[in-house]
Amino acid sequence: MKEIIVEEILNYSKKIELESYSFYKESAAVLKEENLHDLAEELAEEEMGHYNRLNQLLEGIKASEEEMNTRVQIAKAHYETLVATRQMPDDPSVADILEIAYQREVDTKAVYTSLSTITNLSDEIIRVFTDLMNQEEGHASRIKGLMKKHQA
Repeated sequence: MKEIIVEEILNYSKKIELESYSFYKESAAVLKEENLHDLAEELAEEEMGHYNRLNQLLEGIKASEEEMNTRVQIAKAHYETLVATRQMPDDPSVADILEIAYQREVDTKAVYTSLSTITNLSDEIIRVFTDLMNQEEGHASRIKGLMKKHQA
């Protein structure tokens, strides 16, 4: 387990969303098939929306300094999973991009699931993590469907 403070959790979550945004923008630049290109752009925008939501939460949070400095534990594997994001290979195939995107969404959902179970976070923060977890699950489902379609 890794021990961090609540403010670090929110900043870490912002980093996850920025990494996802960058990945999808990079993917959109590579994908030639219009529906895949459009999906990558759409997912990039959604990830930026997540980032902005976390920013607003950090700026407008009603938590005291004491609450923001509360120490919580997060599974080390979840914390490190997205820090070392798998890089896209040179000249990636559609299958490469979809596989990386799918794994990223699954890993991100796992992180938010873990974060949403921390009992000493405010209800507001837990609601945000639960909502983000559900959105990441939706992204993973959409990508999994495309993976099946491209394997057929």
